[in-house]
Amino acid sequence: MLLPWVLCSILSFIVLILCVKIHTLKVGMTEIRVQLADWLKTDTNTLISISSSDRQMRLRASDLNRQLRLLRRQRR
Repeated sequence: MLLPWVLCSILSFIVLILCVKIHTLKVGMTEIRVQLADWLKTDTNTLISISSSDRQMRLRASDLNRQLRLLRRQRR
């Protein structure tokens, strides 16, 4: 009788962890969107930075910064 409760608890914990992960990814994407809009409006030399520690999100921000540098060079 204890086994269903244990499984339910484990699954609930996994769902909670995944919800937190999704939330942090959403925050990171929002940061990128806001900073990109600002970069396009002001044409600054600042780079896109995110607070997320997710490796894939950091790679995407780095890729975007590389493309923005290239665009800036082409505009000159």
